[in-house]
Amino acid sequence: MKKLTAGFLLISSIVFNACAPAQGQKPMQYAAKSADVLAAISQIGSTIQPSSMHNYFSVIETTPTQVTLKADNTLGISLLTNNQPVIVTFTALESSGITFVSHSYKGDVRKDSPIDKRVQNVYNELAKRFNLIP
Repeated sequence: MKKLTAGFLLISSIVFNACAPAQGQKPMQYAAKSADVLAAISQIGSTIQPSSMHNYFSVIETTPTQVTLKADNTLGISLLTNNQPVIVTFTALESSGITFVSHSYKGDVRKDSPIDKRVQNVYNELAKRFNLIP
């Protein structure tokens, strides 16, 4: 039984850490179902342009707990620079009617960078649609 419990704790820790934001931000909490929050993130994300060198985000993948958004370079920028697309994954995990939301980037986007500040607008918009839990 101890081996089973230890194994469960190890697996739980790995799964939780895989969903944790790479930037070390505290997950935001909303009184909502995770499916509703993920649908809202998909809608909100398509209205955000991470920089003038990128197109608006579009949804490239969804799972029951995540939505991944990608903003490709604008055509002129792709031809002139080695700028990378912006890819951000939002994770929404629900427990007892509360959904914990965090995000992480693929690539070299830093916390509090101009791109990150625009992505943070997703949380501001979520707070307008769902009750934010402090």
